[in-house]
Amino acid sequence: MGRKFIVGGNWKCNGTVDEVKKIVSTLNAGDVPSGDVVEVVVSPPFVFLPLVKSSLRTDFHVAAQNCWVKKGGAFTGEISAEMLLNLEVPWVILGHSERRALLNESNEFVGEKVAYALSKGLKVIACVGETLEQRESGSTMEVVAAQTKAIADKISDWTNVVLAYEPVWAIGTGKVATPDQAQEVHSELRSWLQAHISPEVAASTRIMYGGSVSGANCKELAAKPDVDGFLVGGASLKKLRETIVPSAKSYPLDAIMKDCKDYFLETSRRVSFEYTLLAGVNDAVEHAKELAELIHEWGPGYHVNLIPFNPIEGSEYQRPYKKAVQAFVAALESRKVTVTVRQTRGLDASAACGQLRNEFQKSPLQPDTNNPQAQLDVAVIAC
Repeated sequence: MGRKFIVGGNWKCNGTVDEVKKIVSTLNAGDVPSGDVVEVVVSPPFVFLPLVKSSLRTDFHVAAQNCWVKKGGAFTGEISAEMLLNLEVPWVILGHSERRALLNESNEFVGEKVAYALSKGLKVIACVGETLEQRESGSTMEVVAAQTKAIADKISDWTNVVLAYEPVWAIGTGKVATPDQAQEVHSELRSWLQAHISPEVAASTRIMYGGSVSGANCKELAAKPDVDGFLVGGASLKKLRETIVPSAKSYPLDAIMKDCKDYFLETSRRVSFEYTLLAGVNDAVEHAKELAELIHEWGPGYHVNLIPFNPIEGSEYQRPYKKAVQAFVAALESRKVTVTVRQTRGLDASAACGQLRNEFQKSPLQPDTNNPQAQLDVAVIAC
């Protein structure tokens, strides 16, 4: 039997009661493949666990973001495994790089925490990953192996362990390991499990990828044979379903466009979003055509301000990206949607996005004589 795909949303130290309710409502309404295809785990801050647990759809699961290394007692501020079990919370995330770096949790300490949580019946998402300095020095696998070994030294049963490879340099930075980089580490980590634990554990243990995962890049990552899921950070607060759906089903443009349309109907303000075009994949043109069709379905009178960001001159993505953008414009125009193509010469994608966001924030809806309804600003970025 193959390894079931798993998607986790780590909400970190974010949210209010109202925000959490909205996120749960969005997740509950999402069109997500069945639990036989993909397993979904969301991890809110501890104070919101009961709220999320009681209101989240039953085919999704809840995880704590941490738990203490032993039974409760005089450990101010800590959460014990026993408390999580009492709340019927089945999962816990342990060893996250933020806790390793900010709270000085050592490999050995993380190993002890994993062992204790498992001994009490919790399922564990155990995080491993290297810093930018470690990657650039060529010690990625040495670091990841040492972190995994510290866990392996403390446990004998891997049934309820999911590993999450999170390159520290890609967490919350917008940077992301290329699919090939992610696959390389996942494959080597699986080989380590085979050599040091057993072939059975290597074959059955799921390895998630985490590090600026989004709806735009997850499809290509998910196609890699040793990537068994994603641990999504900040993006999970807004667009977790964009990560779940394309990974196991289809590209999530319909969800993106629905959010845009709902925003316009609610606020009557100019709508904008950034669409990352996977220029390196064969169906980039089809994605562009699909997006054009969804815009057309909004109804007549929409004006699209298209902001394409050209890849580096001479790069492998330049030609397919330009071809996809041309197809996007042609598809819009064939559907009688007016398009204005804006240029961003001299700016890289990041700088252009920042400039664009600042512009949008200052620009309320400004219909022109030919456009009495709305303007839709689409920043099409090459990935």
